[in-house]
Amino acid sequence: MTTNGERTTRTGTDVLATLLAEYAELKAEQRARISFRDNFIYVTLGAVGAVGWGAIERNIPHLLLLIPLASLTLGWTYLRNDVQIAEIRTYIRNTLKPRVTRVTGDSDIFGWEFERNDDRLRSGRKWTQLFVNLAVFVLPSAVVCVLLGQPQTAERYGFGPGTHVLVSLAIATTAIMAAHFCICANVPLPKLRRGGESR
Repeated sequence: MTTNGERTTRTGTDVLATLLAEYAELKAEQRARISFRDNFIYVTLGAVGAVGWGAIERNIPHLLLLIPLASLTLGWTYLRNDVQIAEIRTYIRNTLKPRVTRVTGDSDIFGWEFERNDDRLRSGRKWTQLFVNLAVFVLPSAVVCVLLGQPQTAERYGFGPGTHVLVSLAIATTAIMAAHFCICANVPLPKLRRGGESR
């Protein structure tokens, strides 16, 4: 015959097993998304290099407009994966850990999920990653927009109204991508003391 104490212990064990299984699934998804996300940096660099080389080799500047298109598509996918990776981390910290702590009584469980958050170098890493992301996904498109948006270039290659429209769209999408990367980077800004002096 099963006593209430045994039933409670068994229920707690089952809940803990379920929570740990959920943690394992989330970490597996997070690792897969990190690998998938990071590959987009190399894919974007390869695409930019291939399109740039083709435009120069064939002397067809219009081909450069493929760079903003590729950067938008790949950059948005990269950014979306980055956001979902952060959402998994937040869920583990704010939802899953408290539930496991209530079952086990161990408040230090999943400590690694918080360790890097307390790292003093975290701010510098986030700023560096933002600069890398902007350099990979935004800068090439910005260069293309500047080159093709100049009147001399339009006159030299005889750009029609359609090309001007495409350049305008490229400028708009590049600015939007830059804004989204800056917003989602969540970089810590310097705190101001009284009198407006930064720490």
